[in-house]
Amino acid sequence: MDVKVSRLTSYIANIFKTDPIMMNVGVIGEISNLKYHGSGSVFFTLKDDKASIRCQMWERNASRLRYRLQDGMEVKATGRVTVYEKGGTYSLTAESVEAFGEGALMAAYRALYAKLSAEGIFSRERKKKLPEFPRKICIITSDTGAALRDMLKIIRSRNQITDILIYPVLVQGPEAAGEISTAIREVNRKFPETDVIITGRGGGSLEDLWAFNEEPVARAIYDSEIPVISAVGHETDFTIADFAADIRAETPTAAAVMAVPDVQVLRQQVTELFEHGIREKLDKIYQTRKNAAERYSPQSLIRSLQHQYSLKSEALKRYTPSFLGSFMASRTEKYAAGLERLSDDMERTIQEKIWICSENLEKQKLLLEAGNPDRIVERGYAIVTDPSGRAVTGTTGLQEGSGLKIRLRDGSVWTRVTEIMEEADGK
Repeated sequence: MDVKVSRLTSYIANIFKTDPIMMNVGVIGEISNLKYHGSGSVFFTLKDDKASIRCQMWERNASRLRYRLQDGMEVKATGRVTVYEKGGTYSLTAESVEAFGEGALMAAYRALYAKLSAEGIFSRERKKKLPEFPRKICIITSDTGAALRDMLKIIRSRNQITDILIYPVLVQGPEAAGEISTAIREVNRKFPETDVIITGRGGGSLEDLWAFNEEPVARAIYDSEIPVISAVGHETDFTIADFAADIRAETPTAAAVMAVPDVQVLRQQVTELFEHGIREKLDKIYQTRKNAAERYSPQSLIRSLQHQYSLKSEALKRYTPSFLGSFMASRTEKYAAGLERLSDDMERTIQEKIWICSENLEKQKLLLEAGNPDRIVERGYAIVTDPSGRAVTGTTGLQEGSGLKIRLRDGSVWTRVTEIMEEADGK
């Protein structure tokens, strides 16, 4: 049978169009001659050690690629085989391209890391600090995974005050990266009051974790105004999201510990600081009063009197020449009598001063005891402080939602302001 070239080529093309294998075939090979066209389409050659085939991937399908293709990458391209009749050549029109084997995934990982690193996405200067006392955190992860349950358990065991927003997303598969990046951007836009974002998942293979190695997720983390903790997999797993995040947690549970403080530890620290300050003040006042009392003690006054007596005695000796005679004798007796009266008077004065000082000291002690915050609390009153430990004596500076600590006789409670009321006179 004799046919023209065009007839033969057309016949072959029809066979390819009707053969179900040729309409949906997966071809495994190494990429070469890769070219990204300005239209968004991708052209490349797939080869092995014995043959090669030209491939094209139109813009609509190329836009769904999960990572940038590279020469030398081993992939599986799935699509239909078509014949270019004018040139008498056949090629593969790929609808999807997937990395074949972990080596190809690592090549894609290293290529994206190098690209984003050159752009400064991983720059330490851009990383934000986590707040010490977050009021609200958001967890972006699968709502059915063990990672979410573990994080909630850790957070609630440490802190019952911080609000938690759960944003469920896919964390595996072709759609996961898009959902994660969209969630990060929406939390920034819709819930700007959020203090910390945690995004991640439990462990898995490199392919399972690949959503956190995709460019949209890294860029969303980088653009986030809210600090982001990346918590993906186990301690040995490192993803692109880890490098882009403000801080990397080795596991999801470690992220929960980083995100919120332990309220019990904080309460103990505040109590110790408060009690230490009160004790220091009381000790200082007591020591001051004690020093003052010691200056008027009987021993101190007696020593002073003995010294004065010695001085007077020495002076008397200077006035005992014989020519003074009886005059000096009478003066001596007069001074001696005066000294006795002075001694009696001074003893009475000393006792009175001691009694007065003792009374004043006792009054000061009672006043101090009356002003002791512990005694005030025992009488049914309470001490109100803000989260920083400063005493709250009025409504000035308070806002609805402000946290307050109320110290009672047998313990303390934390509360939050729900309404601020004015007094009848408008104060």
